[in-house]
Amino acid sequence: MEGPVATQQPRDYRDWLVMTLVTVAWGVATVFLFQHATEMNFATWAAFSGTTTGVYHWLCVKDQKMPDAYQGGP
Repeated sequence: MEGPVATQQPRDYRDWLVMTLVTVAWGVATVFLFQHATEMNFATWAAFSGTTTGVYHWLCVKDQKMPDAYQGGP
């Protein structure tokens, strides 16, 4: 017996908006790190980078394999 087949869900504008905002925030954090290089800022940037990678993974991999909860009904 075969398992369920994952269907590719199209990305909507909310996915692209979140990905854009996360990319901008990551860029700003990186610029801040280079302008104010301290150990604490690097630790904060590293934690933020891990969170950002998780958001990208969730949007690009996991979210595309699950149907959206809202299907546009009445």
